[in-house]
Amino acid sequence: MFQFKKRAIGISVGLVMMTILTLGGAATAFADGGPVVATTDLGAGDLSATATSVDTSGFVLSGADQIYIYTLPVAVADATGSNLGWNLTVTSTQFTSGSHTLAANASSITAVTITPGAGTPPTASSLAYPLTINATAVKFFSATATTGMGSSTITPTIDVAVPGGTAPGSYISTVTVASVSAP
Repeated sequence: MFQFKKRAIGISVGLVMMTILTLGGAATAFADGGPVVATTDLGAGDLSATATSVDTSGFVLSGADQIYIYTLPVAVADATGSNLGWNLTVTSTQFTSGSHTLAANASSITAVTITPGAGTPPTASSLAYPLTINATAVKFFSATATTGMGSSTITPTIDVAVPGGTAPGSYISTVTVASVSAP
């Protein structure tokens, strides 16, 4: 029993590592560091997105198929003055722990919420969820033209499929969020 708990804690720690984020380029946000900000110069101002880390310490393997659910708040600031709208894309590397892996399509975005800040709240163009997250960039949010100027927080809900036969370990995946001007 003690060995199972020890392994379960190892998995929990590993899932914390999976949420290590990268925003734009190849800059990595380490678990003990602050969020990484990706800024694209668009002329009149900047469009930036900042993601925060996620606490996965409560996840414990049960031996059955499980879905680990987490949210990833992304603070977006559009100071471009363009009124063109913008979109957010995401990629995720395959979860690995040594020679063990989860399926390449283990992660999916099932929903997105909008928390308006200062300025014009973004109006989302229609996207169908769930969206599978993998190494290919996928648009997970799109602010329509004339909306989204100022600041807001876009929070995707992400499900990770963890099969019952998953070997204990620290599974790591790098999630990359990028902001792009115009939907």
